[in-house]
Order: sequence, then structure tokens, then C-alpha cells
Amino acid sequence: MIYTIAFAIGCMALALVIVFIMQTKHVWTKYLIICHSSLLGSMMISAMFLLGKVFIDGWTVSVLNIVLSAIQLADIAFLIVFIPYFITWVIAVPWRSPYKQIFTVLAVIYILLGSLRYFYDSSILEIVRFFIFAFVIGFSFIIMLNNLSSIKLQRVRLTSKSIIITSVALLPFMILGLLNVEYRFLVEGLYFLAWSIILIIFFFNYFTNQKVSKDDKKDLTLDSLEQFHITQREFSVIQLIAKGKTNKEIASELGISVNTVNNHVANIFTKTEVRSRIDLLNLIRDAW
Repeated sequence: MIYTIAFAIGCMALALVIVFIMQTKHVWTKYLIICHSSLLGSMMISAMFLLGKVFIDGWTVSVLNIVLSAIQLADIAFLIVFIPYFITWVIAVPWRSPYKQIFTVLAVIYILLGSLRYFYDSSILEIVRFFIFAFVIGFSFIIMLNNLSSIKLQRVRLTSKSIIITSVALLPFMILGLLNVEYRFLVEGLYFLAWSIILIIFFFNYFTNQKVSKDDKKDLTLDSLEQFHITQREFSVIQLIAKGKTNKEIASELGISVNTVNNHVANIFTKTEVRSRIDLLNLIRDAW
């Protein structure tokens, strides 16, 4: 039952992600759809494995188990890097270079530990893997909690609160899955269900709070942002942000350094009193 509900909600979340990608060009969206699609596929394989334990036996079950484990190992390793990146992007905390290296190394270690499990049946490996993922969740939790009060946009705050509450609520289930292998499939279904619900909340709020349709949308002008004292160069940066360009892409298009773009973005955030690109885009929509 849990898997059926999780799969249905997951398909709804995937549909919203696809619609969002069709409307925006943010860099992280392509990773999000890859992540969610692979998790959805993993859920299907999990369901097949559970059915296989009832209707089939022998080497087929072993093959399904290996395939399932490999997909889930890759998914979780991907999430170890993606979750902190996504969280810091939402709340506009710069994705500093050490973050990228640290979580990439943790993802590699997680894969190595998962691979060793096929050769060494050790509970210590499982515990270390658990603490790696717990560290990622804890890091994201603390970063989001520390910056929650500074997030101006209501729907982003709502999504952040949902992630925090869900992380706390599901922690006992994570521990249960670690201690008892028999409950691990149930825990995975609950986590995927929670993740899908969070995505639906985020994108539902995004679509319902769009105040200007594409047909009625006017060109953004520097005069419309006069109250924020935006310079011509900062306005050029804002236009490219609205197109979903990254700071590196903006630097290349404007012929300036990435550090200069970072400074412009920081000045724009200060002048408009926002903390993230999402807040900025919603603010300037009101000015169109």
C-alpha cells in the first residue's frame, strides 16, 4: 500500500517538475528530474523485488536485488551532493568551493562502502553509510534552520519548514531501517513519499503564486526598478538571472569575471532586500 501511494504521488511530482522545467531554465532542474526519475524507477524495482520474493525464487531474485541495490546506491550518492546544493540554492547561501569537494568526496566514499558490502557483510559499513547520509541531512537541516527567518518569500519558507519537519519526523524511521533490515523497504517507501510531497508543495506554490501570465507579461525595464536604485550593469545581470543563467554563464555573456558577477548579485540582493534568486524573480515580477 505504501509503495502504491508513493508511486502515485511520485508520478504527480514528476509531472510538476517537467512543467517547471518547460517554463524555467535553472541549472539545477535537469539534475532534479534525473534524481526524481531515478528514484521513481528505484521504487518500481523495489516493488518488483517484493513481488518477486512471493512469486519467483532462485537466481532471478538475486539479480533483482543486485540491480535494485546498485540503482539505490547511485541515487543516494547523487543525493549526497544534490541535497546540500539544492538547499543552499533555495536560501541563497553561496555554494562555496569546499562544499562541493566535501560532499563529492562523501558521495564517492558512500559508493565504495556500498560496493564493499557485496564482499564483506559488516554492520560497521552500514553504520558508516548511515552517518554519512545523516551528516548530509543534518548539514542541510542546520543551514536551513539558521536562515529560515531571513527567507522573505512565503512559499519558500513553507517548503523549508516542510523539509525541516519531515526530516525530524522521519529520523526514527531511518534509525529503524538501519537497525532492522526487514523494515528497510518500508522506510524507503516512506522517504520517497515524503520527498514527493515536498516537491508537490514547492511547485504547487510556485505555479499558484505566479501573478503574471506569459501573454500579459511586459518587458522588464530599468525604470520599473527605479525604487531599488539598480545600475545599468546590475540590470543586465538581473535580465540574465531572469533567463535562468548561472553566474558563470552571466560572466561569459557580459565579458566580466565570475567574481564581479558575484559582487553584482550580492549588491542586487542587498538593494532589493532578498536572499535568493527565487525571491528576486518574484519581486521583479511585481514590477513588470
